[in-house]
Amino acid sequence: MAKEAEKTQIPDIEQRHLAFPVEIRVEGEGKAKKLVGYAAVFNSVTDIGWFREQIEPGCFSDTIEDDDIRGLFNHDSNLILGRNKAKTLRLKEDSKGLWFEIDVPDTQVGRDTLTSVERGDVSGCSFAFQTLADAWDYSDEDSPFRTLKKVRLFDVGPVTYPAYPDTSVAARSLEAAKKAQKPAETREQLSQTPTAAADEPRATGHESPSVPPERQRAIARSWRSLQRRKDRNDEVLKKLKQAEA
Repeated sequence: MAKEAEKTQIPDIEQRHLAFPVEIRVEGEGKAKKLVGYAAVFNSVTDIGWFREQIEPGCFSDTIEDDDIRGLFNHDSNLILGRNKAKTLRLKEDSKGLWFEIDVPDTQVGRDTLTSVERGDVSGCSFAFQTLADAWDYSDEDSPFRTLKKVRLFDVGPVTYPAYPDTSVAARSLEAAKKAQKPAETREQLSQTPTAAADEPRATGHESPSVPPERQRAIARSWRSLQRRKDRNDEVLKKLKQAEA
């Protein structure tokens, strides 16, 4: 059964990326060209590696009104393309997801980005955020399901590699949610109880310490996730070869 965990402390910054289908395009002519696309899609299940995730409609409604958000290339603050407070970046939620439009500047990074998108060298979008409210469903113990309900946006924009480099951050998000949902008395008991490692004598010689069951499950989930990604990549390569034939 899903439980909602409200965040009371600022967690790590996470990133989410869109690669297929292509969600970014160039519109306009001359110096009035714009980047238009979707940085997020609602109710679309994504395999993060440590868990599955979807984004709930309304997740961005507050942040796009209240926060100072940038349009960046590759999440790099030196490669700025727009800003919502300057009205050069526009964001809105529609029935599909988080839509954005950037008035690309006549700068080196702006011109380079437009060229890369037009050529098809860059076709993915991404957004960086902090979770303010989410819900976790542990019905499938090997693959928990997370619903992002409310986030704070930092930036959106095109990315070179539409992948998930923040698996360690995602793992910490999962562990934090598990701890937050334990009863208070259980958390207190755990904090006062010595760990098994502290009570047991240290291993000697070439003895190997046992791997905790939770860690074993995490490793197994990671391998399954890598296999699924490999299968998806193989399918994409197969389609590309068929198109070239």
